[in-house]
Amino acid sequence: MRWSLLLLFVFFTGLSANAQSAKKTMTLSGEYSVREVFAEVKKQAGYTVSFNNERLDVERRLTLDFKDAAVTAVMDKVLEGTGLFFVIAAL
Repeated sequence: MRWSLLLLFVFFTGLSANAQSAKKTMTLSGEYSVREVFAEVKKQAGYTVSFNNERLDVERRLTLDFKDAAVTAVMDKVLEGTGLFFVIAAL
């Protein structure tokens, strides 16, 4: 019984974090480095992006065109083709 309650709490906490992240939107148009996109994620959505410099080329240039796009859509595009993924975690 205790495990069931714990699992439900974790499940509903995860749903709450996902619902909040879905509401965060960003607007980006132009050419950006991955590092610049992460700075914009911090500025526009309030999320800090942590990453491993050895696994991700943060100087890679991207041409982006997002208007009121979900943060998740922007992050999906930035990490496309890298084999990496992101997680939005509430601390």
